[in-house]
Amino acid sequence: MRKISLSTAVAVIAFSFGASLAPTEKAEAAIIYPWCAHYAGGRFGGGGQNCGFLTWAQCMATISGMAGFCDGNPWWEGPVPQAARAPQVRPPRG
Repeated sequence: MRKISLSTAVAVIAFSFGASLAPTEKAEAAIIYPWCAHYAGGRFGGGGQNCGFLTWAQCMATISGMAGFCDGNPWWEGPVPQAARAPQVRPPRG
């Protein structure tokens, strides 16, 4: 069995300690898009929320067939592309 010298052991411990104190950047996994799907009630209690939709149509396709609704993302900081905007509801003629 090989013996590790005291100076090697101290060097390894010092390096490990120093590496643990090194500054790290904050992890950010969230990708924020302009549209959120609110599942099964969302704001009104229960359910969940997914703010990962670039267009209103993508959001609507996702919640199709289940309880929920699409809403603008309150944390979105960028411009909403024209194609990503919700369609305007026009009143019936006559």
